Amino acid sequence: MSFTIPSWLPWSLTALAIGLVLLQSLSHGRQIKALRGSLKDRCDTLGRELHATDERQHGSGAAAGGLRASAS
Repeated sequence: MSFTIPSWLPWSLTALAIGLVLLQSLSHGRQIKALRGSLKDRCDTLGRELHATDERQHGSGAAAGGLRASAS
């Protein structure tokens, strides 16, 4: 039982594989771009929250520190 492979078949399968890899790279590029945007938003939000928390702590700490320094 002999089966001959047409000469165009390996080339077409190679072209199909390359096309699928390119398609996957485009899809992953979009996904990575969206994830980077989401990460930036989360980091910005976290930075604002930490800054707000830090200001409150320093504000109450400075007032308490000032009272202690004057009482000494």
